[in-house]
Amino acid sequence: MRKYPLSVLQTSLALSLLLGFTQPCPSYAQQFYFNRVMPPEGKKFNRVEGIVQDAQGYMWLATAKGLFRYDGYQMVNYKHDPEDSNSLADDWVRAICIDSSGIIWLSASDKGLERFDPGTQPLVIIR
Repeated sequence: MRKYPLSVLQTSLALSLLLGFTQPCPSYAQQFYFNRVMPPEGKKFNRVEGIVQDAQGYMWLATAKGLFRYDGYQMVNYKHDPEDSNSLADDWVRAICIDSSGIIWLSASDKGLERFDPGTQPLVIIR
């Protein structure tokens, strides 16, 4: 009878037990579905700088053509309006993030920081 070091025997026994008691587990593949999101009629997304999703499920897109809200069916565009002090400071929204209370924070060009509350919809520009 051939003698093996104890560590080889222990390893062989552990491997035998492991392979003997394990059974193949079925793997469940998760399916993902993607929809192509197109800009509204007559608009182009030259640049999308950022995308966030709020607690209601809306997707918010920061673009060079303003801020877009997508609800799964249509886009709503928020743009700069020189006659409206509650509009974006600039159409080119360079950065976007959303905080834990649902406030959307934007950086539009070099105009400073903007605070947007989707519930009340006024935009506050913080310079």
